[in-house]
Amino acid sequence: MERAPLDASQVANHILRKFFEGNMEITPLKLQNIIYIVYGYYLIITKKRLFDEPILAWDLGPVVPSIYYFYKGKSNKICAVYACELKSERNIFF
Repeated sequence: MERAPLDASQVANHILRKFFEGNMEITPLKLQNIIYIVYGYYLIITKKRLFDEPILAWDLGPVVPSIYYFYKGKSNKICAVYACELKSERNIFF
């Protein structure tokens, strides 16, 4: 099976960058939901996975574990930093 083009932290960073550029706040929960929507959109359009990490069904919605654990316990419910160093500056589709 071919590898996905990005990892989950890169997708999170692209989303965060859009929110930061627009001076909008984003919570980890909202970030998880948007990642899920973007993943689904990409899957429908390309018939390929956007990243390899599984998206789990938790009580409060879809969760990418690496993103959840990165933000767990950080700041007061607002994402203020990128999930990791950006590995690529190319846009996904926005």
